[in-house]
Amino acid sequence: MITFISVKKIFGEFDYDVDLSNKIRIIIGPNGSGKTTFFKIVNAVLSKRHIDLYEFEFEKILIRTNKGNLSIEKTIFTNEQSEAIVNIKYCINDIEVGILEENELPHLSYFARQIPRLSRSRDYVYDIETKEVFTTEDKYLLIEKYANYLPNNFFSIPEAVLTFLENLNVTTIFTDRLQDKQILRGEMGSDLYQATSVEYCLNDIKKKISRYTTDYAEYSRKLDQQFPLEIVRVLNGDKASNLDFEIIEELSDIIGASREKLIKTGLFDINEDKDESYLHNEFDKMNQQTLIVLEKYFKTMKKKMDFLLPFSDKIEMILELFNKKIASSGKVCRTNYKEGFYIENKSKNNTIPFEKLSSGEQHEFIQLYSLIFEVSNGDVILIDEPEISIHVSWQRDYIEDLNKILNGRDNVKVIIATHSAQIVNNYWEDVLDLGAIDK
Repeated sequence: MITFISVKKIFGEFDYDVDLSNKIRIIIGPNGSGKTTFFKIVNAVLSKRHIDLYEFEFEKILIRTNKGNLSIEKTIFTNEQSEAIVNIKYCINDIEVGILEENELPHLSYFARQIPRLSRSRDYVYDIETKEVFTTEDKYLLIEKYANYLPNNFFSIPEAVLTFLENLNVTTIFTDRLQDKQILRGEMGSDLYQATSVEYCLNDIKKKISRYTTDYAEYSRKLDQQFPLEIVRVLNGDKASNLDFEIIEELSDIIGASREKLIKTGLFDINEDKDESYLHNEFDKMNQQTLIVLEKYFKTMKKKMDFLLPFSDKIEMILELFNKKIASSGKVCRTNYKEGFYIENKSKNNTIPFEKLSSGEQHEFIQLYSLIFEVSNGDVILIDEPEISIHVSWQRDYIEDLNKILNGRDNVKVIIATHSAQIVNNYWEDVLDLGAIDK
């Protein structure tokens, strides 16, 4: 877990010392003070794209974690041929462990051979699952996304540094979030198209829904295969004396609530025939064997639903927070496992394409998607100017919504750069103030 990040002499002038003892840290500062560059440097280090460090002006980076310190020093000197040479040196706990060596990157065909998910097509490679396309300009992105598939000797970063950074990951929400386009491969084969950031988010959520529901069907099938044997075991055992009506009723209530939630989040169809609530009034008419079987059935159903509930929680969260924002404009966001997410106009009862939403609504959706679906335990989240295009009232709720999203996430740290006092709201104790806005 990262507890402190420092970058010295950005642009030869600005020092950033960011204490991450608390979950959220807010940086406010004037334009040109290096906030975005600070984010790009931290992103380069944690995403292991250290070749990018040659582009930025700084003297020293310090990453402090609960297992020690990593420092990265950048020096420039002139050789005998009067050429400027950049040297990037690494130290762990003040002991030098090596330098960054710039290697020539291999041809795209190398990545297609090394990474099973990639396939080659003419002058690009593409991910078979996500349809995302990568050209020769995206080699560093390939390294970042598929690092686990590449051999250890591929990297020019010292092995000790890679080990230090192994479980330290980063999620970024930068200012160009609406303009960031992905090239994707069409379902029919060779056709390529540019997907906007919103389209990419929607496509990714739809793929996640498809994957989870497919895995759920397989998991349910296995449980169904085991169910007859489980019933035989239960009936042959001495369970009658331990039968508890309250437990059966509680299981029935839990299953009913879970089913309602899974329907609401689009993962289940509405099917009255599978509603267990009608059994409540029948318990006193059942014999003990029937109740024993029913208890086992309820426990099996609970296992099935528990498989989907963590993902359902994420869908429920984005629907709740996004709908709270767009309700005043007469719109509502819904989802189902066939179509994914879609927008309805409540008064006209028709759907609205996501690209027809306002820029503020699109900014909000992309940020919610990133925070809810892309963040993992232990991540450092970098959010640059979250207030862009967003209404003042939404800005005031930003940190409160962020805390709600991150509740239960372990060891997540957030650094926000903003010019907005409304984003800060009542959280001035979390601010690193470089002197840009007035309270």
